[in-house]
Amino acid sequence: MAERLDLMARQPMAWCHWEPLRAGMQAHAALLARYPRAAAWALSESAMHAQVARAAWTRPWWHPSRWRSPPTREGQPPDGSIDLLWANMALHAAADPQAVIRSWHRMLAVDGFLMFSCFGPDTLRSLRRLYA
Repeated sequence: MAERLDLMARQPMAWCHWEPLRAGMQAHAALLARYPRAAAWALSESAMHAQVARAAWTRPWWHPSRWRSPPTREGQPPDGSIDLLWANMALHAAADPQAVIRSWHRMLAVDGFLMFSCFGPDTLRSLRRLYA
C-alpha cells in the first residue's frame, strides 16, 4: 500500500491509522516519516491495543523526532477532517463491514483518500494450499 502513495499528488494535512496495532506499527512509522508535518491520528477499538500502540510510537522527551513532528493523537478524529485513512487488513475482520465503511466515509474530508487492504477471493485458496 505504501508504494501506491507515490501516485497521490496531494499531500495530506491529517491522516488516520485505523487499528494501528493490527495493521502494523511499521506502517505507522513509515507514514509519520513520509508526512512529518501532517496531523496523525490513531484509532483503536480496544483500550489494550491503544496502550500497546502508544508505547510503540511514544518517544522520550529528549528524542529529536519528538520535537520535529506533531504527536499522534488518539481516538476518533472530527468528521470530515482526515485526508488519508490508512486501514490495513481491517475490513475483513469487522463484524459489520458496512458500518466500518460508513465510519471511514464520515472521517474522510472531501477529496480525501482511503488506503485499505483485505483478503481477496484467492486468499483462501492460497491458505488452503499452505496449510495442506
